[in-house]
Amino acid sequence: MPVFHLIPADVLEVVAPDAPSGTREETSAPIWPAPNVLFTAWHALWHAVHPQVQLWEHNHATGRNGHYPDRGIRLQRFGSLTSAGPFPCLPAATPPGWLFVSPADLGSSPDTSEIMRINGPISHGAPFCDSRTTPVSRSDPPSVPAYAWGTKQMIEDYLRGTPVSPNHWRQSKEFCIIERIARPNGLRGKSLIPDPNAPNRFCLRLTDHACLGAYASMPLKEASYREGFDLLPATEGLAFRMGGGGHVVRMSRHSPDRLDAWLPLSQPVSGTRAKWLLLSPAIFPRASSSQNKSDRPHPGGWLPTWVDPDSGQVLLRRGKTERGSKSREEWRRRIRELPFLDCRLMGAAVRPLISIGGWSERKHLRIDDPKAQPGPRTVWTAVPAGSVYYFEGPDAPWLGQALAWHGQEQESPQEILHRRSTLLGEQGFGLGVCGPW
Repeated sequence: MPVFHLIPADVLEVVAPDAPSGTREETSAPIWPAPNVLFTAWHALWHAVHPQVQLWEHNHATGRNGHYPDRGIRLQRFGSLTSAGPFPCLPAATPPGWLFVSPADLGSSPDTSEIMRINGPISHGAPFCDSRTTPVSRSDPPSVPAYAWGTKQMIEDYLRGTPVSPNHWRQSKEFCIIERIARPNGLRGKSLIPDPNAPNRFCLRLTDHACLGAYASMPLKEASYREGFDLLPATEGLAFRMGGGGHVVRMSRHSPDRLDAWLPLSQPVSGTRAKWLLLSPAIFPRASSSQNKSDRPHPGGWLPTWVDPDSGQVLLRRGKTERGSKSREEWRRRIRELPFLDCRLMGAAVRPLISIGGWSERKHLRIDDPKAQPGPRTVWTAVPAGSVYYFEGPDAPWLGQALAWHGQEQESPQEILHRRSTLLGEQGFGLGVCGPW
């Protein structure tokens, strides 16, 4: 699978929320591009390289989650495109690797995450009971800086319960320089003052020894499902726009292209307890009873939509869930016949939620569609990377495989199998790894 290193020509423009104090500190959420920023850049690159529809590309109907108003009209191009990242990358390190946000249950600041046990119903988005009581023992001392970054090996050590020295966790300032972009002025009365409703924009400048690490794939519409990125002309050094302000990054395909060389792997779960660590943000939208397949409303937010909001019961199925050559209807019918995994959400360490938005040129819509004009994308609330969920039940080993990005494949996994974000999983949301607690 293609693994890329992306080097900004100058800076990247990033939209991010302010810290509670209005300043950026080490305890603030890291300034880093969200997965959708990179996915949108990949998509725009393919539109630029192939402005006309190609016979080998997958085209999809507009819509999601089984709701397609015009199922017979397939205007969304490059439908098989998937990506992951970007992650901070230190290619000159020994060994070279990507960096990941530190787990929330290791943070030293009580204001950045809440580690809580669930003691009762959690419907209507109510907070956990017994706030800040941890359901697990810390494997590291509480001096680990909040929102630090760790290597693949450090994340795997954390999952297996091996202590990691606080001195090994990195701060963002070690590989990038962040500068705030002044808010645009707005006319209020007779004075020009900064517009308080304008988003917070930052310039992110990587140091000389850092770059962006990413994965992307686009199987072609043919019998052999060849990799579409092999068709890109002059992949090495190819430049394309990413993020706001028209800033450019240059790409290089990197070796090894095995995902397990860059992404952490889950650690074996043999008992009745499993914890799930998010490597990338995840989106769990609120759903009304008419939208939810269980015919009951779901609060979303921090709570995964595959967890029952009243009992904490996991609603993922146990058994073979791969689609294979079956039709979508046959596959869904077989999935509905499988039993639920016998596990329950017991607690979580969830950092403050973040907003995911963006801009769209709307090239995937019909010309006569009133929404075909360029405009802002829907803004979603997401659980940030580093959040940890704790589960318990006799099916914990199977749940660990169902939540891990690589499934049950421990030896050289070749693709991302599970993206447990309800929305935008193909864009890199909902990647996670599991271990015992």
